[in-house]
Amino acid sequence: MKLTRILMMVFLGVFVMSLGFTKAGFAKGGGKLAYIDLGKIFSEYQKTKDFDKVLEKEKKDKQAKREKKVEAIRKIKDELEVINKKAKEKKQAEMNQKIKELQEFDREISTELRGKYDLSVREILKEIESTIKEFGQKEKFDVIFDNRMLLYSNDSLSVTDQILKILNERYKRKH
Repeated sequence: MKLTRILMMVFLGVFVMSLGFTKAGFAKGGGKLAYIDLGKIFSEYQKTKDFDKVLEKEKKDKQAKREKKVEAIRKIKDELEVINKKAKEKKQAEMNQKIKELQEFDREISTELRGKYDLSVREILKEIESTIKEFGQKEKFDVIFDNRMLLYSNDSLSVTDQILKILNERYKRKH
């Protein structure tokens, strides 16, 4: 992981230097650069917040269903303690079946929620990316970096808040 990050930084540095040598504007200091904080944009984007609320509600609903299943298992377990041996075997089999159903339910819910989350994150990131690209073209930026790849930057080069404002205004108009 560290090696990959170091290689990416080296590549990024070489890329920026090559821009400076190949494009007269950069060599003379005329290139227009900016950076964004993708993590901040993602977490403060209202669409992300709204999705998190929907997912949390769905998760609570699923948890309530799960609790009902767990309670049914507990009831069977309590019954096991007070019944005879033959009935006990039948109840034990019933409890084992309920436990298997609970485990399957947990797997299905986990897969379903993870899939919904992944799909939404991809959709939101594509929207953020296209907004950054559109903003960069409109404002005539030569390069917009993600701050995770920067070792140092002047805060005045950040366009994070501008991008976030555009995204939230668009989202507000749609909803």
